[in-house]
Amino acid sequence: MIEPIGKTTCLFRPASGFGAQEQVAYTESKGYRAVVGTVFPLDHWISNSPTLEYLARWLCVSGGIVILHDGEIRGRTTAEVLDRLIPKLKAAGYEFGRLEDEMRVARGTARNSIGQ
Repeated sequence: MIEPIGKTTCLFRPASGFGAQEQVAYTESKGYRAVVGTVFPLDHWISNSPTLEYLARWLCVSGGIVILHDGEIRGRTTAEVLDRLIPKLKAAGYEFGRLEDEMRVARGTARNSIGQ
């Protein structure tokens, strides 16, 4: 996937956030890194954006990864949720960063930018 900033991203999220060892090994052999989330506000079942925003704020943890879905209908709801959620999380002391940068942190090569 080419990011809007012109960089290639090689991240893979297993369906439902669960991946068998074989699946993860295969994707890594193709140059992808498996990533799972920690905050699931249930947007695949719930379409009410204020409810999704509330659930995401309630479930957020330092260093967490929020999973919201994209697409023609869900994408609009996700955009609405993020437009309200991000400023509130920033006001609560959370910072945001790119997953690729955070993966370098895990390997000890960059500074952490997610957390309170």
